[in-house]
Amino acid sequence: MRRWLLVSIAAVVLAAAGCSGAGYADTCALIDGKAFASSDQMECGLGPSGVTYCNWSVTFTGGAYSWSHSDVVETGRYTCDGAAITATRSTTTTPLLGRLDPQTGQLTWDGATYLVQ
Repeated sequence: MRRWLLVSIAAVVLAAAGCSGAGYADTCALIDGKAFASSDQMECGLGPSGVTYCNWSVTFTGGAYSWSHSDVVETGRYTCDGAAITATRSTTTTPLLGRLDPQTGQLTWDGATYLVQ
């Protein structure tokens, strides 16, 4: 009984500190106020000479994100669970999924790699 109580208290303290069982710091705190750019240039729409390429970007501020990709800007809210980021989308009910590697600072966002700016 006492061991169960200690384990329960530890779980509550870790959750309150923003840590998951995986030992990650609160990802939302780590990305708040940060801007990330895609590591690769990707399609950005049509220009006078055809398809143009650029780095896509995503910014996080106070629980809200702005994602510039192709010739579209999406905004919404996000939450974190360990290293995982789940974001609502303005264009569909399918959420955006991201993951922050706390060791490298690389963000995987909708399957692409982003680096902090």
